[in-house]
Amino acid sequence: MFKHLKDDGIGPAISTEEFWDVIMEAQQEGAKQEREQEPGLPRRPEDWAPPSPEEAAMSLRMGSWRLKGRMHPQLEALVAQVEAAWRGSFHGDFKLFLTPLRLKFRDSVDPDQENPASYGDIIDPAIDGPGFPRFMLESRAYRTRVFRKCLLHLTHRQDDSQTLLCAMYPRVNFDLPVLMLQVTADASGITSAFIDACPVNAMRQLPPYYAAPVRDTQERFRVPQIDKGPLPAWAQAVCSPLAVCLEPSTAAQKADTIKYAVALVRYHTEVGRILDPITANAAAARRQNAVQKAHEALRAACLAGNTEVRQPVARAFGPGWADELAKEVLFDCHTANGDVNLDDV
Repeated sequence: MFKHLKDDGIGPAISTEEFWDVIMEAQQEGAKQEREQEPGLPRRPEDWAPPSPEEAAMSLRMGSWRLKGRMHPQLEALVAQVEAAWRGSFHGDFKLFLTPLRLKFRDSVDPDQENPASYGDIIDPAIDGPGFPRFMLESRAYRTRVFRKCLLHLTHRQDDSQTLLCAMYPRVNFDLPVLMLQVTADASGITSAFIDACPVNAMRQLPPYYAAPVRDTQERFRVPQIDKGPLPAWAQAVCSPLAVCLEPSTAAQKADTIKYAVALVRYHTEVGRILDPITANAAAARRQNAVQKAHEALRAACLAGNTEVRQPVARAFGPGWADELAKEVLFDCHTANGDVNLDDV
């Protein structure tokens, strides 16, 4: 139905509308085939009605995450939809990325990591008492044929300051941007969201087949009308012209922020699912080298300047541990052998 995106530097010779239509058609056809293969599946009752916004938000929770129930429902819904997009597109190609156990979860009231169930066993410290504010973080990572790492990283502080970092790091033999979502929230919900597909070329430009759908998606979810803040300093040397730093101030703007973030993840995921690797020839070797340098520049920028992620961790667990987390889990865009797709883990 849809030819792979070939490594010709141009992309598919179809319009943006046709590109989206083919993706949607494929998803609908897949759902139809699943229904036909499972004739015994229950059907909707005649009096079925769609859930209310409140019911929908409650259904989009974080499964077995330890921080489930602590994060604001808007962040929980965002995490749930991102994971659903990954699982729905990658299917059997979706595998766990091995992350050191000591860096997957940490709780400030259990600094030595002696109680793996501390998140449920130990009550929160009293306000202004010893140990306040409690700080917890949790990370999950996956890998696919195209993506070396698909990362979700959450932090929650007892005063309701919380963050989400979502990053999709392609292998360097795929000419695909690095997707970055960095979202902050408090008791009122999302307060800011940096969203971009960071280019992997020296010109910092997204390929036409990618940029046009992103622009369309921004218009569809009214991104130009959402309140904005300045781009983070660390991002200005590595981000694309379509990067946004949203500061939604109303319920409608917060909803559109979530919708845009999820739509971009879905699009990025679909492109990654069908993308061909860079071909093996001399020109391709130069191109892959440029992609690798772009990955390394993004990693260096994040490690040097992304204080929004690092500082809360450093305050809770010390700068040394924060640096280890950043280098080994959050911003390890490329390592010497990190692009080998191992299937034995």
